Amino acid sequence: FPYTTLFRSKNIKVLIVEDDHFFTQLIYFQLTSNNYSSSHVQHARSIMEVEEFSKFFIPDVVLLDLNIVDSNGKETFERTMKIFPKSAIIILSGMLKTFTSFHCRGMIS
Repeated sequence: FPYTTLFRSKNIKVLIVEDDHFFTQLIYFQLTSNNYSSSHVQHARSIMEVEEFSKFFIPDVVLLDLNIVDSNGKETFERTMKIFPKSAIIILSGMLKTFTSFHCRGMIS
């Protein structure tokens, strides 16, 4: 798997796609506390913001909540994959259902 060594580097770019401010701050704190550069960790609250970020920030990893303000479920995953096709996407969602997980995994080539 090509991403297994990705987290060994502290210079990776991470985009957190999450509309819950508290959860975003928690993830950001964990990353920066483990020596990830704060300039390499960005945050978007919606797919619209993800599209804006794509103009100037290409993440190595996207930490993705599937249920955000302007998108939910499989649609969120599909749109994010289309915007960042070369980025690793890690789904972080309290509302993740088994069938959604299987659908998303089936889309990865």
